[in-house]
Amino acid sequence: MAVPDEGSSHAEACAASSPQGKAMVVDLDLEDYVHKLEMQLSMKSTMLEEALRLHSSFQARLHALEEGITWKDGQLAVLMQQSAEAWQRASEASRDRTAWRERSERLEEENCVLRDELMQSADTNEQLRQLLEVLEAKRDRERDISPGGGEFRRVRQATWRF
Repeated sequence: MAVPDEGSSHAEACAASSPQGKAMVVDLDLEDYVHKLEMQLSMKSTMLEEALRLHSSFQARLHALEEGITWKDGQLAVLMQQSAEAWQRASEASRDRTAWRERSERLEEENCVLRDELMQSADTNEQLRQLLEVLEAKRDRERDISPGGGEFRRVRQATWRF
């Protein structure tokens, strides 16, 4: 006869002592096993449902993140285009500044040349004016000395005025 386990019930102990009881113990063991499997199935079903819920939640979050990344990529592309345009404008402005600076330097050089020529022209004019004064003084002296003084002077003055 089988000795019942400490945790087993009185019915199990009686059943273990007879051949019919052995079949009953097997039935009880199967029922316990089925019950354990059902409990495990219930727990695993709950865990599966939780995992599916989490999966759906993560999938929705992933989709939102992908949309956000796509949106950010679009913004980044726009900003890159704006940056490239700004650099191009800055480069053109720099070239324009350089061109204007070079033009300014050329104009300043031309201005210096023209100023030098103007000063030379003013010096030449001053020399010619002084020469004219000397010639007029000489003419006036000659006129005073020459015969027919007054008439000669009027004709001579008419030829000197331009």
